Amino acid sequence: MKNKPMFDIAEKWLRGKGYDPVNPAAKPDEILDREATRKEYLKFMRQDVYEMLYHKGGVDEIWFLPDWQNGAGSALESRIAHFFDIPAHYIPKEIFQYETQSR
Repeated sequence: MKNKPMFDIAEKWLRGKGYDPVNPAAKPDEILDREATRKEYLKFMRQDVYEMLYHKGGVDEIWFLPDWQNGAGSALESRIAHFFDIPAHYIPKEIFQYETQSR
């Protein structure tokens, strides 16, 4: 997963704000470290949607990374969130600039 570092930074930022985020990039799955086949990707997305709707009662809200519109998975999550009236929020780009500068 090419944007795993961004997911990790966002998770850290959300935890700092008191949230208990579900980070799809934190799954112990070998496909995160390489380009997934279509079949693997669909399996991954099924699990992602399941967690979004049902894990621990489902998510209360969803937070999107900058440029989320460019990802098929996040576009699907956006449609699901809209359909189920799950509030959507957007991670500010600035947290990624600050995090990468402080390393």
